[in-house]
Amino acid sequence: MSRTPPIIRPIDGEDGCYVRRANALQSAIISDLSMGLEKATRVEQTRVMAQISAMLVCDENGHPLFETADQLLEESPEFLAACAEAALAVNDITGEEQEKNSEAGRT
Repeated sequence: MSRTPPIIRPIDGEDGCYVRRANALQSAIISDLSMGLEKATRVEQTRVMAQISAMLVCDENGHPLFETADQLLEESPEFLAACAEAALAVNDITGEEQEKNSEAGRT
């Protein structure tokens, strides 16, 4: 059985910060977290983005840079946005996909 190496991509404008592709469990967690996000408050949305980013932001070797989402919430809003955008892009998660989950009654 061959394993595909993880995708590790640099986060634009953030030296030393990368984002990696989620594993199977992380993908399921991300899917659960992102359902119904369009109906969530800004605070809830920010916490979800921090949770997703904390799982996937890493160094160039794929080692996590944050142990908890709370650590990431201490960073600037711009940094969190850059991390979340990169994490969602690398993992092919779009607002369209989140909307489909909500319409399917999985909110």
